[in-house]
Amino acid sequence: MYRLLPFIFFAANVLMAASQPLTLLECHVVADVRQVNAVTGNMSFIFHINEDSTSEWSFSAPRDVIIHSVVGRRQNEYNVKADTLLDGSVYYTLLFAAPKHRPDSIFITIEFSHAADTLSFTGQTADPEDFLLPYERTSSWLPYAGNVTADRATMELHVDSSFTVVSAQRYAWVINSDSQKVFFWNYKEPISLGNAFSLCGMKDVRSVRCDNSDSTHSVQLYFTQGKFDTTLADTLTRKLVAAAEYFSDLTGRPAASFNAIFAFIGNDTVDESCINAGWFYAEHNSPRYSLYDSTIFFRSLHFPLLRHLAYQFCPPTDDSTAFFHYGLAGYLATRYILNTRPDAATEERERRDLIVHAFSFFPSVPLAQGIFETGSEAHTTISTKGRYIFLMLEFIMGRESLDSVIAQLIREYRTTPVSIKGFQKLCEKAYGTSLEWFFQEWFYRSSVPEYVMQWNNRVTARGSNLVTVDIEQRGDVYTMPIDLVFSFGQRKIVKRILVSRSNQEIPYVFPTAPSSVEIDPHHYVLRWLIDTRILAHARSAELFLAYAHDLTSAEREAQLALQLDPINNTGTAPIAYFSLGMIAGARRDTGTAKEYFLRATQSTGSDDSRLFTLLSRVRLGNVTEMEGNRNEALTMYRRAMEDAQVDPTTFAPVIIEAKKYLQSPFIADDAVWYNLY
Repeated sequence: MYRLLPFIFFAANVLMAASQPLTLLECHVVADVRQVNAVTGNMSFIFHINEDSTSEWSFSAPRDVIIHSVVGRRQNEYNVKADTLLDGSVYYTLLFAAPKHRPDSIFITIEFSHAADTLSFTGQTADPEDFLLPYERTSSWLPYAGNVTADRATMELHVDSSFTVVSAQRYAWVINSDSQKVFFWNYKEPISLGNAFSLCGMKDVRSVRCDNSDSTHSVQLYFTQGKFDTTLADTLTRKLVAAAEYFSDLTGRPAASFNAIFAFIGNDTVDESCINAGWFYAEHNSPRYSLYDSTIFFRSLHFPLLRHLAYQFCPPTDDSTAFFHYGLAGYLATRYILNTRPDAATEERERRDLIVHAFSFFPSVPLAQGIFETGSEAHTTISTKGRYIFLMLEFIMGRESLDSVIAQLIREYRTTPVSIKGFQKLCEKAYGTSLEWFFQEWFYRSSVPEYVMQWNNRVTARGSNLVTVDIEQRGDVYTMPIDLVFSFGQRKIVKRILVSRSNQEIPYVFPTAPSSVEIDPHHYVLRWLIDTRILAHARSAELFLAYAHDLTSAEREAQLALQLDPINNTGTAPIAYFSLGMIAGARRDTGTAKEYFLRATQSTGSDDSRLFTLLSRVRLGNVTEMEGNRNEALTMYRRAMEDAQVDPTTFAPVIIEAKKYLQSPFIADDAVWYNLY
C-alpha cells in the first residue's frame, strides 16, 4: 500500500493547485446513514470565482463512494473527467467555461452513495453497535475536496434512533422519532471540512467530562458501556485537561475555549487512530482501556491521547514539514510526562523508549523529506526521532532557550507552515551562533552516530593520573557535544566535549584515578547502543515483512539479530523467532513455523520484546489448527489470554488475537502472516 502514496499525494497537490482560482464560501451536506451499507446524500459547494479565465475544480472519491451526478444551480450537469488512481479511488475534474459576465459565485452539488459498509472503517472486527465516518483523503465517506476551510458549513444527518452521534462540535438541534434521529450542525465561523464532517455513531454510550478551573477548557470521553474502565476515564480526562494547560503555557499559545472530544468505538483492535480531526479524535477500542492501569500516565509512548491533544498546540504543517506535527507534538508529550514525574528514572525510561522505537534498518528517508514517498513506519520514525531532536536541542541550547524558540515559532507561524530553515534561524538567534552543523546532520541524513570509547590511566612522574579517553565514531561521522562522566567513589565529574572526527584522543589529569569513565550515560544524544542495534535488526524483520512483504530481507534481519546475540543477553530473541515463524507461515511451511513459534514462547523477553513471547503462543495455536487439532489450539489461546490479561496495556494485541480464535476457527491467509502482530 505504501508504494501508492506518492501518486496519491501528487493528485491531492494538483487538486489544491487547481482550486486556487476559486475560494470556498460554503459547504453543505445532507446524508442518510440509517442503513450503513447504503449511505446516500448530496454535498453542495458555493465558490467565489477569483479569475475571469477558464477555471477547473477537482475532487476525489474512494472506491466505495459512487458519484451519481455533478450539477449546477439550475440542475445543469457539468462535464466531468474521471481518472482512476492506483488505489482504486477516482479523481474527478470539472471544467468551467469563461463566463461572459463574471458571476459572484458558482454552485456545485454532488449526489453520491456509499456502496460499502461504513462499519469497515472500524477495521476487520467492526462492532455493529458503532459506525465511523471519517473525512480523509483515502478513506472519506464523502466526496473528498481537500481539507480546505469554508466560511460556513452545515450538515444534516439522518441516523437510526438508537445512535448517539459524536463529532468535533455539538449539533445545533436534533429531531427524534421512533425510527430515526435527524441531527443538524451549523458552523457559522470558518471551519476546515475535516473538522466539520468527521464523526462517529455509538449505541449504549457513556460520557465522562472534566473542565479546567475557569471552565474555558474541557475534555470529554465517549465510550460504550462495559468497554472502558470508568475510573480510568475519570483520571484520563483530568490528566488531559492538565496537559492542555501545560501545553498552552509551554508554547505560549493560549488555546481559545475548547472542548476536546475523544471517542472509543468498534470492537477491540490493534489498529491505530481512526479519526484525528482537530479537537475531535476517534480511536478503536482496546483491552488496554478495560482495566485501570496508571502506568500509561508515566510513559508518553503508552499515552497516545496525550500526543493527539498536543497536535492542537503545534504550528500548521504540510507533508514536507511533518516534523513540526509529529516531532513537536511528541516532544510536548514527553515534556509533560517529565514535568509530572521529574525524576531520573522516568527520564531514563522516556529516552530509552524513544531510542528503541527510533531505530531499525528498514529503509527510511531524512526527516527534512517529510512523509512524501514513505510508508506507514514514517509516522513512527518522525515522531520518535523528531522528538529526540528537540531533546538534543534542549541539551545543546538549554531548556529555557528552546522554550523561547518554541513560543516564538508558534507566534510567527500561526497560519503558514514553518520551514526547516525558518526553525533553524529561530534556534540560531536564541543560541547566538550557527547551528548549521546540527541541522545538516539530523534533518538531512537518515543515519545516527555510534560511539565506541576506551580509556586508560597512567600515573605520571609527578604522581598525577593521566586519563586518556579514545573515542571512535563508526559509520557516518557526526559533530556533537557529548558528556564524559568520571567516577571517583561517590563523586562524579562531568566533562563536555565536542566530538567531530572518526577518532579523537582526549587527555585529562586528575589527582586520583577514576573508578570508571562513561560516555553519555544519560542518553542525551540519540545514538546506537549495542542492545538497540540488535533490537533494530529484530524490528526490521517485522517491518520488511509487514510493510514491504519482503520475506528475504525480513529473514536476513531476524537471523542477524540471533547471530549477534546467540545467548539472548538482550532479550531480543522472541521478536526474531516470532518474525521467522511468520515468514515460515507466509511460505506455508507449518513445520518450520511451529518450531520458531515454540522457540519464541520458550525465550526470555526484555521489556520491549515480551509481547512477542505471548503472541507466539497464539500463532503456535494457529499452526496447530492448520494441522487439524483445534482442541489443542484452544488450550494455547486460553493460556495466552490468561497471561496477557495481567497487563492489558502491554499485551492488548495478544488478548485481541486470542479472543478472535477462541470465538472462530483459524483460517490461514496472507493477511495473518504479513502483519506486525
